[in-house]
Amino acid sequence: MRLPRTPPLSSVVVLLLLVALGVLLSISGVVDKDVAGVFYEQGQGFPAWQNHTVAALRLSTRITAYGIGCFLIFAVCWRVLLQRPLFGLSRAAVVYLMAVFLLGPGLLVNGVLKEYWGRARPSQVVEFGGDKEYTLPLHPADQCAHNCSFVSGEASLGFAFMAFGFVAVTRRRRRLGFAVGLGLGSAFGLLRIAQGGHFLSDVFFAGVFMFAFAWLLHRLFMQRWVLDRLHLSARDRRGP
Repeated sequence: MRLPRTPPLSSVVVLLLLVALGVLLSISGVVDKDVAGVFYEQGQGFPAWQNHTVAALRLSTRITAYGIGCFLIFAVCWRVLLQRPLFGLSRAAVVYLMAVFLLGPGLLVNGVLKEYWGRARPSQVVEFGGDKEYTLPLHPADQCAHNCSFVSGEASLGFAFMAFGFVAVTRRRRRLGFAVGLGLGSAFGLLRIAQGGHFLSDVFFAGVFMFAFAWLLHRLFMQRWVLDRLHLSARDRRGP
């Protein structure tokens, strides 16, 4: 009988640090304001908002969204027409990825949280030249009526790429999938922080929510009752 593998010490340390950061961001606004303050200049606001280079980099988030949409549609057509997986992605994996991107960044983040959480953006709060009150990330507020700060939509899109790590068939590809998702989400989030569009906590919890959402959907899509209703066989569940 094989004993379960013990997680590496480095992984445990990283996890503890992330938990500590999450707790700190949840109970105090000091880190949020300090990080936003790095990009703020008195009398000028957030200069990155007017920076053409930063604006061009932000455009990459939309290109990424269109790109993943085209890729998943192409993967479906490839599977239907040629009856072969694209890059080793089974039908179940393609359906799962579509669900993560559509229901995660699309519905959960932009359709629910950003519309109803009511958190003001950094550029809107009093500390940075606005007239709104800073509120903690996990506390619903009334400082914003539409397209609010919590959580970051662009960062959520980037972090959603971690879903590729869940469907990868080799350890190397799993690590690559998670690394790409973390890298894209962090980069997209940093751009928005620099522009005064989001606090660090908006980006941090976007990553937490997207990882948890992708993990949960992966668990659900691996259950027989979900696959049966999608007419996906056990072979598709395991992949090629």
